[in-house]
Amino acid sequence: MYAGIATFTKMFRWVTFPLQVVDRDGLHGYVFSTIDSPLDLPNSRHPVVAVAWSLEKARRLTIDSAAKAFDLMGNTIGERTIELTETPVYLVALEPESVLRTLGEGR
Repeated sequence: MYAGIATFTKMFRWVTFPLQVVDRDGLHGYVFSTIDSPLDLPNSRHPVVAVAWSLEKARRLTIDSAAKAFDLMGNTIGERTIELTETPVYLVALEPESVLRTLGEGR
């Protein structure tokens, strides 16, 4: 439990305000801008961080090629298609569109 809280604190330490809230068909997510971040993304000081989960049923998500996905403990998820459940996953990208596409909100 403490490891999950530590991961959340590390990933969301630098968020400013939610750019978008996703609440559709059992998919829940919050997409945040960051002001500065120690996350390992080259050439960026302001990545986008999101947390997403699904309460009603598992949902298949395809991670956008420009995004990285992490599990609750902060481990990189290497698969590009994942089953989203009630256990949150974190998404990190340089641009909000990448995370929004992953969550089915992109254009």
